[in-house]
Amino acid sequence: SYPLGIWVPDWAAGYAVSAIAHVLIEEMLGYNVVDKGPGPATPDAFYALAGCETPTVINRRGCSDLMSIYSHLSLEGWTTAYQSSWDDVQRDYPATAPLNLGAMGYVGRVSAFLTSKLQEEAYYSEGLTLEYYRSYNVSWTNPSKYFDNITAIDTSRLKRCNETRTQVHAAMQQYWEVTGDNEGLDNSTGFPVGRCFQDYFWLSPACRDDPTKCIIFLTAGPGYNFE
Repeated sequence: SYPLGIWVPDWAAGYAVSAIAHVLIEEMLGYNVVDKGPGPATPDAFYALAGCETPTVINRRGCSDLMSIYSHLSLEGWTTAYQSSWDDVQRDYPATAPLNLGAMGYVGRVSAFLTSKLQEEAYYSEGLTLEYYRSYNVSWTNPSKYFDNITAIDTSRLKRCNETRTQVHAAMQQYWEVTGDNEGLDNSTGFPVGRCFQDYFWLSPACRDDPTKCIIFLTAGPGYNFE
């Protein structure tokens, strides 16, 4: 029989709730269930459930007017962080676009992580509170000296910029509308994408003149919580 496909998010909680759903649907309801994916980001699930053939490939999701649905359910999606991607799927593929059935019954929070040792070093050296965003105003302070610069990163362990959400046109258009940062975008193809440094890094305006003063911010997958 035609199986029910569960699109599995590629993180611990995603695997856990997908496995629970797989067992319950199969053993309690009697449906044939198969796992699909995994996908490293929530928007991958949007495109997978819509029927796109390559839902994890940014800007080449494999969508068309005639799509077969093999993934019918996905759990543990951080949907509010990707409203523009959700809206794109709803607008472009209304016949097969997924429905949001609500919360899982628990909430999650995300934040940047700084070690206590690093915070204490900056605070006791010059009273700099690295957990407070205004401490990163380079007009007044130089917080980059407490961090490794980009030359310390093994880029073989990173995705290239053209594999990340810096290539999502809607996301970068939204960035431009908020900031007006033309230098941070590449419009050579007619669509805005992030302008990358050494193929792996996007640099903020404050450190483009001297990339050694950029503070590295690493996130998972193709740019988890990028927006």
